[in-house]
Amino acid sequence: MISEPPTNANRDKPITLNFLACDPQEFAVRVYRRRSEPGSALDAMRREGLRRYSLPVGLGEEEAGRVDFDISFDPMKGFEPFDAAPRTKIQLTIQFLFNLLLKRVQAVLNADEYRTDPKCFRRTIDFVMRDDELGVDQVWLEPFYLSSKQQFGFLMGFHFRNKMDVVSRETLKRSLSLNREGRENTDFYADHLLKCESFLRIYKPKLFPLEVSEFLSLDVQWPSEGLSSRHLESKTYVLGNGKRSTSQFQGLKTSGPFQAPEGASSICFLYRPEDKPLAHDLYFALRGEKYHTFPGMERMFGLKLEKENVKGLAVSGFSIQALQHDLGRLKEEAGSETVLPIVLFPWSRESEDPEGQKAYFRLKHTYLKNRLPTQLVSVEKLKNANTFKWSVANIALAAFGKLGGKPWKVEPRNESCLIVGLGQAHRKDGEGKISKYFAYSVLTDSSGLYETIRVVAHSENRGEYLKTLLDGVLGVLHEHEEAYRTFVIHTPFALRRDELDQVHRALAKFSEGSANGKRLVAMKFNDTDKYLGFALWNNSKTPFESTFVRLGRGEYLVWFEGLQYHNPKVTRRIARPMHVEFTYSNSGLEKDDEVGFLQDAVNLSGANWRGFNAKSAPVSVYYAQLISRYIGHFDQLGLSEIEIENMPPWFL
Repeated sequence: MISEPPTNANRDKPITLNFLACDPQEFAVRVYRRRSEPGSALDAMRREGLRRYSLPVGLGEEEAGRVDFDISFDPMKGFEPFDAAPRTKIQLTIQFLFNLLLKRVQAVLNADEYRTDPKCFRRTIDFVMRDDELGVDQVWLEPFYLSSKQQFGFLMGFHFRNKMDVVSRETLKRSLSLNREGRENTDFYADHLLKCESFLRIYKPKLFPLEVSEFLSLDVQWPSEGLSSRHLESKTYVLGNGKRSTSQFQGLKTSGPFQAPEGASSICFLYRPEDKPLAHDLYFALRGEKYHTFPGMERMFGLKLEKENVKGLAVSGFSIQALQHDLGRLKEEAGSETVLPIVLFPWSRESEDPEGQKAYFRLKHTYLKNRLPTQLVSVEKLKNANTFKWSVANIALAAFGKLGGKPWKVEPRNESCLIVGLGQAHRKDGEGKISKYFAYSVLTDSSGLYETIRVVAHSENRGEYLKTLLDGVLGVLHEHEEAYRTFVIHTPFALRRDELDQVHRALAKFSEGSANGKRLVAMKFNDTDKYLGFALWNNSKTPFESTFVRLGRGEYLVWFEGLQYHNPKVTRRIARPMHVEFTYSNSGLEKDDEVGFLQDAVNLSGANWRGFNAKSAPVSVYYAQLISRYIGHFDQLGLSEIEIENMPPWFL
């Protein structure tokens, strides 16, 4: 899709959040309450439909302090009516709005027109737009308080619920990942907006206004007033001899890599006998002699592919026994040299064939157990010339990183800064209960240079796990205390509250000890489908890359991908914005400080050595997700634990 050509004026235009603002904003929150009895169980209350909130004793008595009240939203014996102002208790008002909407839905819609999930921690109601054998197109509403605007309202979003056991081309079209022709959906933002506006045409007249009282009704506005947007700086890549470039690919072509692998290294192609011609094709493509899309490993990375450092072995198969046998042959062939096996694999990683998936992770595990990263290339990809030619550069990049090379780094905002990306790979039993707790950290500096992985917690007991999590994070900080002035921990959304508390305690303990003068920060990243924002002033509705908007104190939406400033054409599906929240600082952060750490996070998305232009998340978060996926599959297959520390980035 072609968008309006970007201008400085366009860059400053507001972003419209997927938010329906209530109108009016001032209304009475009528509840029924009684003072909570000390020690009364919250679980029992919830079963009765009650909630507990801290509220002022009476209207206008905020200065007298607050006490806990049991709350019902319907009249109950022993409960007195109370009219709170909307901002008396934000969470109370959010629950009040949810109850209002749910009552309205139950009164005016048929049971097959909406769905709720009482087990979901989010207060969402799903509205059915289309329901067939493939799945359900639904738009959801969720009450929300937009802190930056001090407005109550409802978030709104589209979601496709797949009924099929597998993901197919048709289900990907319905989810808006692919367009109608089955290609990558460059109209993702515009299509999502159309789904929401279609919902509003059908359902808004039925649902709104909501009746708050006999004298007041609550409507919603769309589009809501936009949020002021700002733009972070473009990423700058540092390559060979300290040369700088705004392009990873072009920078490598002209300046070479930032750092070559240490010592002698070689590549060994592993293939089935019938795939030997494809191995030759891949070899010549990596030399730059097959496709114009890639000039070759020597030109790009300074790594020659000659008979002296390239070998080939026909594999026996992909069973455990065959893998062990071929690994022994590979070790004999390589001797003491560092070797990277490039395996021509008959299945793809995303294969819908369960046996193919098992074979993929068994192979990865077998070699990792012997401290050998591997590069798997699907035979299917090599047979498709159009896919192959555009994949060669990424195959070469990942191979160079796994050999220990460092292709590039990014120019950071905060110098002398260690980024600690936390990840988890908890093991669950057949009933979904966690039977083993496992947490690790991916260490880079703020320039994106990968250092290593550190295991920070490992236990079968949750209490012991939480203790070792604190000690493990503290150990990482102490280990790097002399080398860095600033320490930033990037945590995933999946981290539970008690786990995050332990991370904060580790930072506080480090700050109280020998970390005088050090700056300590924790940031939480969430690539949720909860938030979306639209640039209503252009055809694609897509914000610029590096745009960010402030949702509230220490809370932002950041577009790690987006419209390019000098190219109005959207050429691929643009990812959703990342929700970023500052959860800890040992010294007060000003807004400009927060922007600096957001800048480093966006820069880190450009430090991804898994592929050129793979920029949807900072590597601290993305690498941790990749590692978790591998460890999870190893666990599912009952494979033994592996030593994941002190290796090149094997997960690329």
